[in-house]
Amino acid sequence: MLSVLLATNLVEERPGHRYRWYALTARHAADQAAGDPDQGVEPALRRLVRSYLVGAMTADVTVMGDRLRYGRLDQWSGETRAGTVGADPAAQADAAEKADTARSRALRWLAAERHNLRHTVHLAVRLDDDVSAWQLTEALAALYLNRRSPAELVQVCVTGIGAALRLGRGEVAARLRCLASRGYTDLGQLTEARTCVDAALAFADDGRYPRLLASVWEFRGRVAAAEGDLPGAVTEFRRSLAANEAIGEARGAAIARYFLGCALDTDRRPDEALEPLAVAEQALREANDDRMAARVRLATGEALAHLGRAQEARVALREAVAVFAALDLRHYEVQGLSALAGVAVRLGDPAEARQCLARARTLVDEADPRVPQLRAD
Repeated sequence: MLSVLLATNLVEERPGHRYRWYALTARHAADQAAGDPDQGVEPALRRLVRSYLVGAMTADVTVMGDRLRYGRLDQWSGETRAGTVGADPAAQADAAEKADTARSRALRWLAAERHNLRHTVHLAVRLDDDVSAWQLTEALAALYLNRRSPAELVQVCVTGIGAALRLGRGEVAARLRCLASRGYTDLGQLTEARTCVDAALAFADDGRYPRLLASVWEFRGRVAAAEGDLPGAVTEFRRSLAANEAIGEARGAAIARYFLGCALDTDRRPDEALEPLAVAEQALREANDDRMAARVRLATGEALAHLGRAQEARVALREAVAVFAALDLRHYEVQGLSALAGVAVRLGDPAEARQCLARARTLVDEADPRVPQLRAD
C-alpha cells in the first residue's frame, strides 16, 4: 500500500524512513471524514490516541522492564499499536542479546515518534480522554529518562498531572510529579523540583501506597543532591532503601543503593560508596536489568577514580560505556565517555581521551547540558 501511495504522489518520503501526506491529500481526507458523522474526524482521532497509547505502553515495558507504573497494558489487549513493530517486546526472544535488541528498537521507535506522542497527550485531553492522557504521559518516561529533553518532560507531565487529578487519581499525580521533578532538575529549576517532590510526599506519606512512598523518597534524595544537600540526600536514599526492603521490592532497593552510593561519592566519601554500589550491581544483574547495572558500573568507575585506582576505574568505565552503546543509551554513554576521558588523561593516554571526547561530540545535541563540558585540553 505504501508503494502505491508513493507512486501516485499521495505521500512524500521524509528523512529517517518517515512518510507524510501532502497538504492537499490531507485536506481532502479531512473533508471526507467531516462529511461522515459515523466515521468522522473524532472517532478517527480517538483511534489514533489509542493506537499511540498501546504502542508507547508496550515500548515502556520493553525498555524499562519492571518499574512502578499505574497504567496497565493488559486493559488494552487486542488494540492496534501505532506504526511499527519496533515497540514489540520481542516475546519470542530467548537470549539476552535479543532482548537488548528489542529494547533498542523500542527506544528508537519512541524517539522517532517523539513529537507525535507528545502532541497525542494534548489531543487526548482535548477529546476529554484523561485516562489515555495520564497513561501516555506515564509511558513516555521510557523516552525522556533515556533521551533527555527536560522541557518536554515537564510539559507532558504537567498535562498528565492535570488529567490524573481530574479523575481523582492522586497516586498517579504524585508519581508524575516525581517524574516532572527530574525535568525541572535538569533545567536547573530546583524550586519547582522541590515543590513537586514535596507535593508527592504530602500525598504518599499516609502509607496507603508503600511502593509509591519508597519511590518518592528516592526522588526527594535526587532533588536534595541537586540542591547540594548531600547529607540530606543520603538520609532520603536510606529511607527509600528501608521502605523498599520493608515491602520486598528488590529492584527498588537496588536503585536506592545505587543513588546512595552516588551521593556518598559526591560527598567525597568514595570508600563508603563502593559497598552499596557493589550490592546494587549484583542485584540488578540478577534481575537482568542491563541498563541500570551499567549505570551502577559507571558510578563504581567514578568512585574508583576518586580513590586513585585509575586502572580499575578504566576497566569499569569501559564496560559501562560498551553497554550504553549497545543499548543506544546516548545520554549515559556521553556521561561514561566524559569520565573515561578524564581517567585516560590521568593514566597518560591522551589518545584514548581524544577518542572518547570525539565519540561524545557525535552523540550530543544542543539540548544536552554536557555540551559545554566536552572540550579536549
